[in-house]
Amino acid sequence: MSMSNKATQFNSETARKAAKKSRTPEAEAKRTETRNTNRLIKGELYNTIRNILLSCNNNTEDPYYKQYLEKFTKIALEKPTSAAGLMVAEQLFKDGVIDALDEQTDKALAKDTAFYQYRLQQRLFNEQKNVFNDYISKKIAVMCSRRAGKTEGNSDFILKIAAIPNSPILYINLTFENAINQIFDLILKEAERVELNISKSSKNNGFIQFSNGSSILLKGNKDRSEADKLQGGKYRLVIIDEAQSQCNMTYLIETIIEPMLTDFEDSVLILTGTPPRRKGTYFEKVWNNNEWTKYHWTMKENPFIKNVEQKIQEVCAEKGVTPDSAFIKREYFGEIAYDTEAQVFKDYKVYQGAIPSDFVPTHIYTGVDFGYADYNGVVTLAANVDQKRCYVIFERKFNKATVSQIIDTVREGFENGKRFILERNPNADLANCNIFTDTNEKSITYELSQTYGLPAYCAYKYDRALAMETLAEWCRTGRILNIENGEVANEFEQTLYKRDELDNITSELDDGFHPDITMALLYASRQLFYDCGLDAGGESKNKQTGEF
Repeated sequence: MSMSNKATQFNSETARKAAKKSRTPEAEAKRTETRNTNRLIKGELYNTIRNILLSCNNNTEDPYYKQYLEKFTKIALEKPTSAAGLMVAEQLFKDGVIDALDEQTDKALAKDTAFYQYRLQQRLFNEQKNVFNDYISKKIAVMCSRRAGKTEGNSDFILKIAAIPNSPILYINLTFENAINQIFDLILKEAERVELNISKSSKNNGFIQFSNGSSILLKGNKDRSEADKLQGGKYRLVIIDEAQSQCNMTYLIETIIEPMLTDFEDSVLILTGTPPRRKGTYFEKVWNNNEWTKYHWTMKENPFIKNVEQKIQEVCAEKGVTPDSAFIKREYFGEIAYDTEAQVFKDYKVYQGAIPSDFVPTHIYTGVDFGYADYNGVVTLAANVDQKRCYVIFERKFNKATVSQIIDTVREGFENGKRFILERNPNADLANCNIFTDTNEKSITYELSQTYGLPAYCAYKYDRALAMETLAEWCRTGRILNIENGEVANEFEQTLYKRDELDNITSELDDGFHPDITMALLYASRQLFYDCGLDAGGESKNKQTGEF
């Protein structure tokens, strides 16, 4: 055997003996003792270092480690080529260091946001939490009864989004005053409870600014002009409250709101309210649209409302209604039930197809409503004054129109009326064919008269409540017949009287829906009623006075 083989055999044998010896209980006990001693020394060493780093010296309140870091970074700043400067530079310019810092910052912000959102939902009951914890839906509709906790839910959802840094939020109620009264103080109180810091707030301006850069703007929507003022903003969250009574919702949402939600991938639009009083509202269309996520509950699910059944019975006794009345179903059970009692044009009559051949008109009345903040409406009414028999023969409802487009539509309606009367009554006096306009755009009325030579006059507008009642009666009794499924008939379904605080029906029109083409019919009918000798009428021909 060679010397090298003998050496290898010797080393292997030695290694086997050493390994066997290292596995004995005595050897394991010695290793354990060594490890324990090392741990004690390491613990004492770390404790000593910790005490040194945290100790204060040089008559200062700052601990040693802070003084050291300040001195170290000062040297690095003053002498970039020093060892300290080179070490800092190496860390700063290391690949991914900025991304790593951003990642740590994002993690910290996410932790803060999650903490605020957790604290917010602590006070919510199950139905409110279902909405609060919806992090997926882009469009949410919440339809509930009275006292179901919608306002508190809105407040906490607003603050849920406000907890995300740099999140602009818009809250819209029926009026600015309603927005302030319903939710401003509640938001402040809730923000204070969860310690979400507010840097400034103004109740007069309806504005709340948070320290993290988020903000809340409170607005009203009493007419289209209010909606137009909102253009140009960008928001992560928009809540439209009292959605069942909001006006111009199609324009507000599709023209104004939706473009303002495109800047944030996680933007949310929420509509909240009670079931609508009228048929055909935007809120009801949303409720039947599968693109929206819907939530519904009543005051019965609100654990803070006690003795619900007793309260409902008390309301029924106070108002003289039963639990199956439309009011109780809508307001307390959260069911869609129309307020037909408050409908202005009940049981109106319509005609289908051609107008009977025995109808011979004596007058043509074209009514015009100028839509400064709403839609434009043009209606032509053919009437036999002697027989008190009338038909709507032309109707147009349109918006976003120029003055020339409005004039063209008025001329179209007027010319249709003239052709119709001449076809049915060739000997008719065309002086009985006239145009009666709203008074808010007298310049258009003047242009119709002076530029185009049309018999256009500002309509008589006094005693509107009486005129509206008379128009409703004529439509109910069939003396005025409207086009089946036409624009006027559609508005008749939605035009309601306002209810007061005691829920009594008043003589004022409800603010939730502005009738446009119905007003055009009203202006036409004022002269009709005058020609028929009724108190609801009024002389509109003021050509002699030059008033336009």
